[in-house]
Amino acid sequence: MADTKQRLLRAARDILTNDEGTDEPRNGILLFGEPGNGKTLFAEALAGELQVPFLPIAFGDMASKWINETPEKIKAVFNTARRTGACVLLIDEIDSFLKPRDGGAQMHSMDRDVVNTMLTEIVSLRGSNVILMAATNFMEQLDTAGIREGRFDFKIEIPPPDLRARVNLIGHSILRKLGPKTVDRVTVEALAGRWEGFSASRLTALGGQLREMRLEGEFTGPVTFEIAMRAMRLLQGRRGRLPENVKAVDDIIMPADSRNVLSDLAYRMRNVHRLEQIGGSLPRGLLFYGPPGTGKTQAALALAKASGYAFLKITGADLVTRPDSWDRLVREGIDIRPVIVFIDEADDVLVDRRYSNVGSLTNKILTTLDGAGGRIRDLIFVAATNHHDRMDPAALRGGRFSEKVRFDVPERADIEQYVTATLWKVAKNRYTLVTGTIGRCIAELSGRSIADADAVIAEGVNRAATRAIRENIAEIRPADITAAARSVLATKSASD
Repeated sequence: MADTKQRLLRAARDILTNDEGTDEPRNGILLFGEPGNGKTLFAEALAGELQVPFLPIAFGDMASKWINETPEKIKAVFNTARRTGACVLLIDEIDSFLKPRDGGAQMHSMDRDVVNTMLTEIVSLRGSNVILMAATNFMEQLDTAGIREGRFDFKIEIPPPDLRARVNLIGHSILRKLGPKTVDRVTVEALAGRWEGFSASRLTALGGQLREMRLEGEFTGPVTFEIAMRAMRLLQGRRGRLPENVKAVDDIIMPADSRNVLSDLAYRMRNVHRLEQIGGSLPRGLLFYGPPGTGKTQAALALAKASGYAFLKITGADLVTRPDSWDRLVREGIDIRPVIVFIDEADDVLVDRRYSNVGSLTNKILTTLDGAGGRIRDLIFVAATNHHDRMDPAALRGGRFSEKVRFDVPERADIEQYVTATLWKVAKNRYTLVTGTIGRCIAELSGRSIADADAVIAEGVNRAATRAIRENIAEIRPADITAAARSVLATKSASD
């Protein structure tokens, strides 16, 4: 983090020279950025580098239930800093002190007094040897008058650790918790390369998670890439919205060539480290296309389960209704990766822009896939559509949704196998399958999607269940399937 350190040192030395008669003294260093990246630590380290006292305060130190006591405490702290002379005064979580005053009547008078007192005291430090610093995770939530030049002249972002910092944080964390020679440099560098954007606090916690895993007997030898990735998943504590009882890839009824594509991709995702070492790579995006109800969503879930990736889902309609949800979804994906981000009914937002009224949202999604803000590894986008022909051509080019997986209604042999297995599973120990029921079901569902098959079978079972309760006859009959097909498919029955 050499650039960040140099910016902090230059700002601090500029403030200290103000005492030597400069016409326009400068002061106030505002540190901002995502939590967990060491804003407080940087401030403390700056004081150490300059060999001056470090005076940190937080809102909890100042808050009082008594009227006017909080402003008086703030004044006392600033007076102490001025008497100390050259020092670093850090106001941690300054957003608690400088709440926006444009909230009108919604703002409590005590909060307004705190803001006014803080602004006055900040200005009073100009020209002194007190280096005023403040830290916030929410710069946009600060009173605008509080962060303008003249109060905070230096605004320095504390970003997530850069590659060199990540290598050292990961290596130090593992060696400190597990001891020497427990991980090699190559593994640490591979992990650091994958975890761009992760906070310093998360990387530092890796060693503790690995130690816990070793104590529980999950591994005994040195830390490998795969073990560390598993530790990070446990540390994150989230797998996205992956429901229980997700089917395996091999259990999904889909064209054989498409199933092979997914099986191979899941294998590559599980072995991504070795894949990249020999020049391979994972796709940035995939397109699942085909008629409705052919298992596109099930396949995306199965891919996440088979690869060990987390799973996040959104629909095109949700994105159109709430365009800001895309940014939130991507941020969440970056936080819990490796992850699959699944966009269902994607043609709503990725429709050809010549005929679209959401072109700006389409542009934003395509820009994310391009990695304009930096290509994030282990983040795969999957879009599903029933209308492949409506998609914007730019979305389908290389580097975006370039790999395409076809889905279709099952062939007759597949639907026979699926219907037979499903009906026997439903009937087991509960119902008798009357002769002809399976054949009737196959006839009704020939040429239909798996979603239609599930709906017809479920409705047929509901009719049988009603009869079982009313007449105490636990049978699934051909007539139940016939009636279910008429109801669900709204077409003439195969028996007519």
